[in-house]
Amino acid sequence: AVLASHDLRALDILRIARARGISVPGRLSVLGIDDDEFGQPGVRNYREDALTRRADCDFARRDYKNAVKTYQTVIDAFGSPDNIYPYYQQALCHGLSGDRKKKASVLSTVLKASPSSPMYAEAMYELGRAQMDIKDDSSALETFKLLRKTTSDSTFVAKSLIGMGMVYRNSKEYESALGAYKRVVSMMPGSSYSEDALLAIESIYQSMRQPEKYLEYIEQNRLGAKKSAAERESMYFNTAEQVFLGGDSQQSIPVLQKYLDEFPEGSQNAQAWFYLAESYKAQGVKEKAADAYAQAMALVSEGSYAESSRLGYANICYSLERFEDAYRGFSELFEIARIETNKTGARVGMMRSAFRARNYDNAIAAAREVEGDLKSSADMLREARYVQAKSYMSTSRRGEAMDMFRKLAKDPSTPEGAEAEYIIIQNMYDTGDFQSVENAVYAFSSASGDQSYWLAKAFITLGDSLSQSAKGLNGFDVILTNPPFGTKKGGERATRDDISFQTSNKQLNFLQVIYRSLKADGKARCAVVLPDNVLFAAGDGASVRRELMNFC
Repeated sequence: AVLASHDLRALDILRIARARGISVPGRLSVLGIDDDEFGQPGVRNYREDALTRRADCDFARRDYKNAVKTYQTVIDAFGSPDNIYPYYQQALCHGLSGDRKKKASVLSTVLKASPSSPMYAEAMYELGRAQMDIKDDSSALETFKLLRKTTSDSTFVAKSLIGMGMVYRNSKEYESALGAYKRVVSMMPGSSYSEDALLAIESIYQSMRQPEKYLEYIEQNRLGAKKSAAERESMYFNTAEQVFLGGDSQQSIPVLQKYLDEFPEGSQNAQAWFYLAESYKAQGVKEKAADAYAQAMALVSEGSYAESSRLGYANICYSLERFEDAYRGFSELFEIARIETNKTGARVGMMRSAFRARNYDNAIAAAREVEGDLKSSADMLREARYVQAKSYMSTSRRGEAMDMFRKLAKDPSTPEGAEAEYIIIQNMYDTGDFQSVENAVYAFSSASGDQSYWLAKAFITLGDSLSQSAKGLNGFDVILTNPPFGTKKGGERATRDDISFQTSNKQLNFLQVIYRSLKADGKARCAVVLPDNVLFAAGDGASVRRELMNFC
């Protein structure tokens, strides 16, 4: 650049430069500082050019402050809305200096320019972006709409539509945003603008929690045809995964199945089958969930999905009472588990499923594994002993079973301890130790907590034991009694085997016991309150009366 002390000298320099083949203003800018003679024809244009070039030099050197001043000189001296360049450049300087409001203010001059003016489209687009930067979205939308309407440049039509899409998206007007972006795709297929629009469309559908709609759009418009097989697979899987991670299990099922159908040998099949299984489980379709888990298990043998699929499969099968399958799932999980909680869960699952499958040897082995795990809780240890005890009993290893039940019965306030205590009491009854039954039941009643079911059964056993032990109570001189009346619940017969006529009628049973318990010396006496049907009941009643007469 040359700075001349007089405008006419500047003109001379320009003539010389051009005569020597030096491009003006391409390679050389000339500025005259004396304005006195600028009224002469031709001088004005050279000065405007020189000032603009000077401002451009400051801009290139990132001296935005001085560039702003010089562009302003050009604007003041030669400004016109149709002369967009100095406004555009000055606005860029303001933006690069961090003054976004000033940038938008300067660019707003372009709204008065003719659409045919040079740089009109560039300035309008930049104005819309500047308005967005200062959160004036309504003005930005109007600017982009005006640009789209007034420009014939397809590139800036696409840019204006993308700008409109961004404004709509910011205000959550998703359908309007999709409409703008889709017009870009249809107008300029395969272009970088189209690719940007497709990314925006995908993101919007994800924000709407409808990523499957993006896949439908791609398929309907055959936009995936130019993608490689790997790219298409990635697109299908990513869409399916987004639906699943969005929590819509019902919608994720068809999208995941579509991926698996389209890519039966896909690189993400194990993960897709796992997602599908989880979705079926969430929908309560357990059989299909189990099948999908099994597919995932077949495809992956290590890692988190391998463990999660086996855990899911085993739990589902257990809930379906497919205990053999559940045991297989838990066993595979135990073999591959690296996550400690899965290892522990597998031990417990193997124990429970083997026991429920009546595979008692495996149940005992798994229960011992649980007992040997230092991280097993007190509840787990108690359950492991219970499974062992019941398994021993089921395999006729009664001695080992009773030893384990005695350990459990030390705490009869737990479900396992209460049942163990009842089994021990029943064993006493079965072996004829009726006195021990009585002592054990009363001790149980004071320590059973809220275990009322097993305590009630124990009292029934106590009643039976008292009935049996009462056989030796006889030879009384006097009996005075008012026994219970009615029929025994459920029509059950008496438990005593030392009376002649087994009946569910309580008063008849008691009457037989009473007269059999009197001393047989002819002097014994008895007074008993009975309902009057004893005097005339047929069947067992008549037989009892006949025996009474014989005894007395």
